[in-house]
Amino acid sequence: MPVTTATPESPDCGWEDGYQRLLAYVDEHGHARVPTNYKTDDDDRLGRWVATQRGSYKDASLSPDRIRRLEAVKGWAWDMGAAEWEESFAALKAYIVEHGHAQPPTDYSTSEGFDLGRWVVRQRLAHKRRDIAQDHKDRLGEISEWTWNPGQSRWERGFEALNKYIDEFNEAEVPTDYVNGLGYQLGSWTALQKRLAGLDQLSGDRRRL
Repeated sequence: MPVTTATPESPDCGWEDGYQRLLAYVDEHGHARVPTNYKTDDDDRLGRWVATQRGSYKDASLSPDRIRRLEAVKGWAWDMGAAEWEESFAALKAYIVEHGHAQPPTDYSTSEGFDLGRWVVRQRLAHKRRDIAQDHKDRLGEISEWTWNPGQSRWERGFEALNKYIDEFNEAEVPTDYVNGLGYQLGSWTALQKRLAGLDQLSGDRRRL
């Protein structure tokens, strides 16, 4: 069957031009998440074109051939919200492999420039507001290092590190500047517990432990 090629006179010329610009964008940026307000140097509304394709797909007015071609684009997704969550989730798992925990600092960004720390905060806030998708809640909850209460988990991490210190050195007097082999500032943590206890701001359960 002969392949129809768009020409300047054909009605598909505008779509074909947008498609080629999308391919160029993917080659340059490595993904197909074109911001809606994105423009190229020659003032092309590529972001709007991409949004239009997703809108046409949603209302079933996009042709099968265009659907097929768009789905062949590296990183293309019809639901960008879902795709971005998946990429964020993958970044979190990679962070855990590297750091051994799921509590990146709020200002932490990946080497690709993704604000992972803020994403983690948003997931916890969504959970607190009961505004998180059940699937997202379940998948995060299945990660053994994940916690919905980072304050409690940080304390437990310090307490665990203290017990390991005692096992190794047979004492609990940790020098203030001591940092364990994992880079955890155990000396600062123990000093904080003593200071809080002195101010009567350490909970009874933590004091007993």
